[in-house]
Amino acid sequence: MQIKNRHNIDDIFLRLHERYSQEREESVLSREIADPWDVNVSVTELLNPLQISLLMRYFEKQTSKDLNNLLPSLIGSAVHEALARTDDDINSLKEVRLFKIIDGMTVSGQPDRMFQETKKTRTFKNTGDVWVKGQWAIQDYKLTGAYSTLKNKREWEEQLNCYAYMAQRGLTASGNSLEQIDKIDNLFVTAIVRDWNYNNVGKPDYPESWVVDIQIPVWSEEEQRDFLHNKVSAFQEAIEKYKETKELPRCTDEERWSSGGKFAVMKPKRKSAVKLFGTEEEAKEFSITIPDAYIESRPVRYMRCDRYCDVSKVCQQVLE
Repeated sequence: MQIKNRHNIDDIFLRLHERYSQEREESVLSREIADPWDVNVSVTELLNPLQISLLMRYFEKQTSKDLNNLLPSLIGSAVHEALARTDDDINSLKEVRLFKIIDGMTVSGQPDRMFQETKKTRTFKNTGDVWVKGQWAIQDYKLTGAYSTLKNKREWEEQLNCYAYMAQRGLTASGNSLEQIDKIDNLFVTAIVRDWNYNNVGKPDYPESWVVDIQIPVWSEEEQRDFLHNKVSAFQEAIEKYKETKELPRCTDEERWSSGGKFAVMKPKRKSAVKLFGTEEEAKEFSITIPDAYIESRPVRYMRCDRYCDVSKVCQQVLE
């Protein structure tokens, strides 16, 4: 991927990106066992929309990204690095890359931290005080907005449960199993709220501090296994279909972060809609009851495609 710097940001940030990219590549590639690690997929690839993951594999050299758009992830990586270096807990396993062979593919993932709790309780934003003493936990740091802490995020739940299954049944880069981990009992995200505002404290579900722990539901081992097997199977099928037909599974509207596509009933001198409807007929029927009302069609927008997808310029679905 080519990195462009349209805003003339200091080159030190570009060098930081290059260092982190190299470290990630070395983490994946520096395995002492050569076979069967040659066929692999990361948890991130499995959880991303299939079309995005496969386009990144086949067209990465043809894609580009602006340095400005990389800054949030760079700052997040810097925070991760600082926290990992500060953690001196002898029971803590930091940024250990895990591997698990599933249906002939090697799945890899790297939790931020795995450790055995020594304190009696831990306070979570969503579940309150929970007894944790002696439990093995997986902790993941997220530099995120306050909005993301208001309710459980499905992608966080999927990611951490994949890690939990791999920690209990997988191998490390050296081919060793984590024998000290019998069972992962607790999963949680430590959210570092980048836009925290004291004035919003007290509003429903708003975080009370810059940093909050959010407990993630732990699935049964069967649920974790089935989820990973289904993801791997879908990934393998998509690869085979692409090789044969050059067709890729299309992203859903939800995966494209769609908005709009509604019909708004408007009033003169009012900026916001009186009410939104899915069809023009419904909007017209409602507008009859409001003097001087008119209907405004709001086009569909795909926020991920427009601003955040690294492969949108080589994606046929976007180019259509």
